[in-house]
Amino acid sequence: MTSDQTVHPKYKTSTSDVEGYTRIKHVYIPMRDGIELCADIFLPLSSSKDGAKAPVLCSLGPYGKDIHASEFGLPKTDIYANMYKSIKPLGPDACFELPEPMLWVSVLAQPL
Repeated sequence: MTSDQTVHPKYKTSTSDVEGYTRIKHVYIPMRDGIELCADIFLPLSSSKDGAKAPVLCSLGPYGKDIHASEFGLPKTDIYANMYKSIKPLGPDACFELPEPMLWVSVLAQPL
């Protein structure tokens, strides 16, 4: 590790079923250069419970994976939070400028 890289605390990986899909939070994915990316994985229940295989849609957002879309920009601006009030459904894992897991995983059965 070089001096310009910051060591971040490891988050504990957890699995739970929410809104019709399985959420696996804080999965560490090693890269070739030794860096680890911390990702969340969203699986349809058919994949997580029955072991059905499905292609995964990978997405990366510039604003972080743990800030809910309804809270993005707060407290400095409420423009984004107000915008997301009109989007229905808005699940518990919705993030700004990322696919909405409740729609993609629960309805379309597409792992994220």
